[in-house]
Amino acid sequence: MCFVPKNDYQSYLETHRPEARQVGEIVNTAGQVLGHHQGIAFYTVGQRRGLGITAREPLYVVGVEASRNRLIVGRKEEVQQSLVHVQDVNYVIPGVEGLLHGEAKIRYNMEPQPALWEAENDHAHITFHDPQWAISPGQVAVLYQNDVLLAGGKIYVPQS
Repeated sequence: MCFVPKNDYQSYLETHRPEARQVGEIVNTAGQVLGHHQGIAFYTVGQRRGLGITAREPLYVVGVEASRNRLIVGRKEEVQQSLVHVQDVNYVIPGVEGLLHGEAKIRYNMEPQPALWEAENDHAHITFHDPQWAISPGQVAVLYQNDVLLAGGKIYVPQS
């Protein structure tokens, strides 16, 4: 939402999409209700502050269950993951598909990290050598080899 004036996306949503303020449950990874949120559009994976819940240890948003209007929270280590699922994949260099070694990014401002890219039709699975912080569905993941962009796609959570 980089187009929003003054980077104030909360005010923008409240003005243009008031239905975004739909209250819902905040649950832990075991499904226990810990509190209520003020609209899932106002939270992001990895967020710790502003959840309005108390716990013995710090809790972070580890997922958003939009179909149920729920935020899922967990411990810091639950926010870190090595496996990323990517859909709507585009390959920049024709014929570069299959199992690829390189460096991947899951946000524009991060340093590329060593990863394995495994293509499967228009989907791919990225396995990072080290767990990554706050992998966010809807964001773009890309793969490089020696500073050459090979592929990219949209991060998603597969339905079980």
